[in-house]
Order: sequence, then structure tokens, then C-alpha cells
Amino acid sequence: MRERPTGMNEYRPFSVLLLRSPKTVAELLTGVELADDARRPGRQAFVDEVLALIPLEECTTDVARVHARLMAHVRRTGKTRGAYDLMIAATAAATARVIITMDASAAFDDLPGVRAEVIPR
Repeated sequence: MRERPTGMNEYRPFSVLLLRSPKTVAELLTGVELADDARRPGRQAFVDEVLALIPLEECTTDVARVHARLMAHVRRTGKTRGAYDLMIAATAAATARVIITMDASAAFDDLPGVRAEVIPR
């Protein structure tokens, strides 16, 4: 099992595969806000590294089209998905990127056209 990364420098070789959407930024910042006083500085430092190293992807018409396709897919299959997860998935698929996540329950790679790697917690 891989060690949990201590910072974004460990992901630097893969930065072309990473993306940050407004939704991922919101989720990362929520983690900072929810952290206890002991963990907050470390989480904030990690988020600051992410924001400095990884480009922000805009929500384009292409992203909206992929989002609509994914939304139709989940409605047809009856599998509920979070709105943020679908937007993150749509952004990744529309920009040909891989989602890097610690949330295995999101099951991003079950979505058509979406690639994901789960990093152990």
C-alpha cells in the first residue's frame, strides 16, 4: 500500500492529469473549514499547494454537454449521484483528464467516459 502523500510535490509528475474545478476547490476548502484546530494549518497548506500548482478549469459549453450526458445516464440507470461529483466528472471527461480522489464511494470510473484513480486514505 502506498504511503499517503504529504504534499502536492509528490503528485507533480502527474500534474497534467490533475484538474481543479470550482467544485473541487469548494470541496477542498470545506475540508479546511471542518478541520479541528490541530489539523487546519496542514490542510490549508495542502489546499494552497493545490491552488498554486494545478490550473483551474472553466465550466465551458463542452463541460455542460458532458454534464448533461452524465446526468441523463444516471437518471436512466437510477443511480443517484451528487451534483458536485457529476460536475467534477464532466470537467474531467471534457478535458480528457483523470480524476484523482480519496473518495472511493464516488465511483467516478463507473461513469461513461470518465477515468479516475482512487488514492488510499
